[in-house]
Amino acid sequence: MQDYKPDLQENTMLNGRYRIIKSLGMGGFGITYKAYDNFENMECAIKELFPKDLVMRLEDGQTVIPVSASKVPLVEHGKERFLEEAGILKKLNNVASVVSVFNFFETNGTKKKRKTKKKKMTMMTKKI
Repeated sequence: MQDYKPDLQENTMLNGRYRIIKSLGMGGFGITYKAYDNFENMECAIKELFPKDLVMRLEDGQTVIPVSASKVPLVEHGKERFLEEAGILKKLNNVASVVSVFNFFETNGTKKKRKTKKKKMTMMTKKI
């Protein structure tokens, strides 16, 4: 049996724009990736909302679902907070000591932020 790896695999495409290069690390509520932005032709960081005690990734290697029906409200609340955080960080892009968020989007059942360019979705991306 293969070990379960919750992170997205190399070369996974997100939002028709970002190609995952590698996973940089996982914390209690998310996974950070080094990625390539095909629209801007540059590397960036993507933060994926992935609260490890509340969600799991399906065998397709992309789709994220709550681990149980009882976790759905917590997952939805987390998605809302994640988007709020992305919106706040985007407004603070000109503050040198705060990470810049340029795009946020939702795909495969989870939120993502791209910390680098601008759009409106739910993953976070960042220029690196």
